[in-house]
Amino acid sequence: MKRPSGISFLAVLYILGAILVLGMQIALGGKTIQSLTTMGSTGIYAFIMIAILSVLQLVAGIGMWTGKKWGWWLGALYLFLAVARAIDSLIAIPFVMKQFGPPEPGLAIYSIKFIGRAILYSFIIRYFFTEKVEAYFDVTAIPARNRFVRLVSITVVIMLISSIAAWIMG
Repeated sequence: MKRPSGISFLAVLYILGAILVLGMQIALGGKTIQSLTTMGSTGIYAFIMIAILSVLQLVAGIGMWTGKKWGWWLGALYLFLAVARAIDSLIAIPFVMKQFGPPEPGLAIYSIKFIGRAILYSFIIRYFFTEKVEAYFDVTAIPARNRFVRLVSITVVIMLISSIAAWIMG
């Protein structure tokens, strides 16, 4: 079956985005950790999480390009995590403001940004569940509802593990 053009586009974005971020991580290394630390984050933890997400994104992009079932799963998981991260960031805004004061452009711009991201990623998730995409990846043996519940469950577990790791390292 021919790869849907939306999947081609997303696969290229996933791969190029991951390569760019991983390249910056490698090139900037210690400076990235130092910058993240000054922003109130545990630098090493954030550095590791960015690297893990970038590797997930890269592998997902390759799997999506080649039409592998695992490419669908990893590509969708990356999107579910993106929605969760956007919601988490939205929830964190008041705590960040309490620690660092109001951001220069104002709170509204950040709220709109994270809400917009969550909506955009949700639309892309919806695309992953279209007939054409599901057929390309041959994932229809598991009903869409079950796949959705599994992805939400995995996302919740990953976010919990990530929160615990941040707390331990923080």
